Amino acid sequence: MLDRTQAPPFQKNTVLQLLVPQHFQSAKGTDLFVLSGGTQEVVRVELMAKAGKWYEAAPGIAHFTASQLDKGTRTKNSFQLASLLDAYGAHLDVSAGNDFFSLTIYSLSRNL
Repeated sequence: MLDRTQAPPFQKNTVLQLLVPQHFQSAKGTDLFVLSGGTQEVVRVELMAKAGKWYEAAPGIAHFTASQLDKGTRTKNSFQLASLLDAYGAHLDVSAGNDFFSLTIYSLSRNL
């Protein structure tokens, strides 16, 4: 049984190897970073932009805009959009922070 009254022995930190993203740039100068964690059944695609609370023209605009993006489009209401995402095993997550805007899609790899 583990004796939790005794501190574990000191150890040096082990080497931590982080994945290095591939960097691409579009013709218009937009940076694209791809981080591949191997072959998985689920994929995450995240689009980030320099936006958010610090860039607002009026208080609350960034949060309000992010909260509206999953409420529908010109051609699909929120229920139709949710049904379409569900049909592909996908989930949409939208958020606005202080200095960024993020739109993340989680989906089955075979549907992307």
